[in-house]
Amino acid sequence: MAWTVHKIRESGAGVCRVGDLMEQTNIRLRRFKYKDTMQLTKWGKHLDPRFYHYNFPYSTTSELEAWYRAKKKFLKRWIYAVESSGRVVGYITLKHVKWSKKQGEMGIALNPDYVDQGIGTRAICLYLHRVFRNFALEQIVLKTAEFNTRAISCYEKIGFERVCIKREAFEEQSFRSDILNRFPFFDHDEKTLYVPYYYMRITKAQFYEKYIKKNERRNV
Repeated sequence: MAWTVHKIRESGAGVCRVGDLMEQTNIRLRRFKYKDTMQLTKWGKHLDPRFYHYNFPYSTTSELEAWYRAKKKFLKRWIYAVESSGRVVGYITLKHVKWSKKQGEMGIALNPDYVDQGIGTRAICLYLHRVFRNFALEQIVLKTAEFNTRAISCYEKIGFERVCIKREAFEEQSFRSDILNRFPFFDHDEKTLYVPYYYMRITKAQFYEKYIKKNERRNV
């Protein structure tokens, strides 16, 4: 089946009340430090094979150092730790920055033991506030697999819009047999797994419009 790029209509999903989320005191966003990698080694594991590649696989000093260097590159990549009650339960990256277009891409990973608790939504709001405040960027983009409905719901709640959808090779082919055993109708050919990816974005103006409106309502 041939796929092309399809434009997506704007979603009517509700948005997060940014003012409330940014005042949550149990969630903190800060610069990720090398010593934080040890906490990642103690994270839980995803049981769905489509998410196996999010399981943190490293444990030795050399592996942790290499991972940290890859995630944090001067003027190219930034990584932030998501803390909940003093524990590192996730990290968010700023990558693929296009300064001429004032655009950056977001990546996020959470400890599977802490999903479905609203942590990701709150952390992304803090992240957007920090990025838009500290960098000369006007929009943040991301892409996510169509099957990752939990993430899509989170992004749309914050205010991200679906821009287009593309059929692409799945980002991790290593667990092909596990995925096809569990999901036999997963799109594939003899060599490659394929996934429809949503490309999404939020602008600085859109994000702060929601934040300012929330504060205005509170002060009425």
